[in-house]
Amino acid sequence: MDRSKLISILLVVIIIGLGGISIKFYLDYMNQRKYSEQLKRSYNAKIAQITQAKQAVEREKERIQSELSRIKKDIATYKDQIDSLKLEKKKWEEKYNEVLQDKVSLKEQVNSLQEALEEKKDKIGELKMQLEQLKSAQERGNQTSGAINDSFWADIVQKKAELETKVEELENLVREKEIARKEAVQKKLELEIKLSQLDLQNQELKRQLDYAHRMIDLLSRDFVREKENRRAMKALLDKIEKENQLIKDKVVGLTKSETYLQKKLSKSQQEKELLRRHLEDMDTVIRESIEQIASLTDKMKEMKIDSPQDLNKAKVVDLPPIVVGDNTKGTSNRPVAHESNMGSSIKTEGKILNVNEAHNFVVIDLGKKDGVVEGMEFDVVRNREKIARVKVRMLKDDVCAADIVKLYGTNEIKVGDKVQ
Repeated sequence: MDRSKLISILLVVIIIGLGGISIKFYLDYMNQRKYSEQLKRSYNAKIAQITQAKQAVEREKERIQSELSRIKKDIATYKDQIDSLKLEKKKWEEKYNEVLQDKVSLKEQVNSLQEALEEKKDKIGELKMQLEQLKSAQERGNQTSGAINDSFWADIVQKKAELETKVEELENLVREKEIARKEAVQKKLELEIKLSQLDLQNQELKRQLDYAHRMIDLLSRDFVREKENRRAMKALLDKIEKENQLIKDKVVGLTKSETYLQKKLSKSQQEKELLRRHLEDMDTVIRESIEQIASLTDKMKEMKIDSPQDLNKAKVVDLPPIVVGDNTKGTSNRPVAHESNMGSSIKTEGKILNVNEAHNFVVIDLGKKDGVVEGMEFDVVRNREKIARVKVRMLKDDVCAADIVKLYGTNEIKVGDKVQ
């Protein structure tokens, strides 16, 4: 009854421990999976936001490009207008210079005509004085009663006629010059009016040219600002692309981690199932081995065999392999009892009854009646030299099974070695 309870408790503890470990691992996996899913959702939301921002940036980029093309067209149009205005300005400047030259030449002609007119007036005045003198001389000759001969008077009359002719010619010339002067003055007035009109047109062209230059400056500044905005948009877009790539890489990593965790969980479940089957097999073997050991001990007592040599000679001991555990997996979680903390009823010395090298354990002729408890450790001694350290795993009333914890040197445990 005690043995079955002990085995049942041992199995329950092992199963509970494995179940707790499996539950903890499963909960950790579920928490990790939940965190991965939350992180994945957050990354997907962030990717969606970045995608929306990217689309907005693309739309803004298209708008900027269309605005930029429009500005380029406006700049080209204004440049064409400026070129045409420059050509027109140059043409009007040439006309203006021609009008100025005509004005100067006309002014020189008017001045020359006025000088010639003054000269002709002076000559007319002289001729009139000469004519008056001739008239006065003629009157004096008439009064002197023929003192002057006919030839003299003929000369006088001829000179008078010549002078009158010259005076008439000069008067005609003066009238022509006066008419020419008036025409020149009229032409000068027309040229001045035309020149003022050209000045107004030139000022208007300058104003349009200044306006075009200002518009070009404004468009150039807008163009530069749009280029800077476009550069900033491109930098922002590159940054968003890099962040998007990083997020994609993280999502791929999380997906790989989730796949790895799923595989690990499946593997742990398979290992749990194998361990459960192994524990069931181990429990069966342990029960059979303990029963055989108990039976063997009873037979030894009945046959009054004291030493292992006699036991071997009698050929009574035929123990099957006992699979208790693997010391490579660490010590048990149960409390270890040492000789220092046990009562005075503990038998401190025993002998090795059997050595199972395949499964790394030994059978000792000490049991519950001797005060041995599970987890107690003994030293294996031969000729007062420690050769090994063993730890009790399974108990019966008269015998126990112990794992080989440590070997000292190259010696091997043999049947008949002492334990203490």
